[in-house]
Amino acid sequence: MPMKNIFFTIAIAVVIAGCQSTGVCDYPLFDEGWMRIKTPPVNLVDKYNKQDYWFTNSAGDFFACSELKKKGVCGNVYEIYKKQSDGTFKRQDIVCLT
Repeated sequence: MPMKNIFFTIAIAVVIAGCQSTGVCDYPLFDEGWMRIKTPPVNLVDKYNKQDYWFTNSAGDFFACSELKKKGVCGNVYEIYKKQSDGTFKRQDIVCLT
């Protein structure tokens, strides 16, 4: 096989593998039971997360994802709003750096 074909084959394999893999900071939303919603609760939206992708789970928690890498996978910056027993939400800001 000519060297040009070997290089081309390796380049395609790297691109395909890179596009399909997830990193250590990626959060698998669907695997964790999160479902996409169109309209988040108004009291949780602020100027920093109003453009985010929003999700909810069966416990009534909310998840704001600023970088949706692919369907069902959030990137390394997100917020989780855990529903408390009194109906309020406790926010957790997550930034993962590798």
